[in-house]
Amino acid sequence: MFDLNTPITKPSGEEIDHDRLESYVDCLMKEFAASTESEQFAEAFGAEVSWSALWMHLGGNYFGKTPATITPGETHEILFEIFPRKVSANSSKAQVIVAELRAFWEFLKRTRALPHADAILRMLTDDDAEQLAEDLAEPRNFGMAKSFVAAGQEAGFDIRTQEGMNQAMLAYNAGLLADLTPGLPDFAPQRTGLPPVSAPIRNQSRRIGRNEPCPCGSGRKFKKCCERRD
Repeated sequence: MFDLNTPITKPSGEEIDHDRLESYVDCLMKEFAASTESEQFAEAFGAEVSWSALWMHLGGNYFGKTPATITPGETHEILFEIFPRKVSANSSKAQVIVAELRAFWEFLKRTRALPHADAILRMLTDDDAEQLAEDLAEPRNFGMAKSFVAAGQEAGFDIRTQEGMNQAMLAYNAGLLADLTPGLPDFAPQRTGLPPVSAPIRNQSRRIGRNEPCPCGSGRKFKKCCERRD
């Protein structure tokens, strides 16, 4: 059984070691994926577990915490403040996200008897899923990186390629210069000088590597973030 107290910091203890964090998340996710809680989640939603890994990455990067030490308050902040700001996920995914995290903490409660598991489970209800859906859909909650990714995708730019990223950035900058208004930038072709985009740009440049940082700013690798958030 994986030791939840495995350190995720560098030997000095003052800075997160991202390789250690990645290893921690991978080891615990493998155990969770093989659990009865994960099997029940898969049967109910037809999906493999993955959101718990992102939640652990955010907990490590923002608070320096793992499931062994994270508090209910920090868990709430990750789910309802950091997720909407940093994670490029459609609001329709909220129910799946909350259901998987509930399965994850039920797994931890059963196998590790963590004293804070019950308090965290109390904030992972259907009502909380509805709240998360609203938060994920509200553009005012988006951080700059997520706003850029969301607007670029909505306009039809393929942010998985460098060419698509470059064109989206040109459109983004032109929109900001033309109209400094709150909310998402204006990607209208007539405002940016770019040709109309009727379909995503594809095969025009090197795709973002699966092991490169995700452009949405979550801090995770692309293959474990926006590449699988369709």
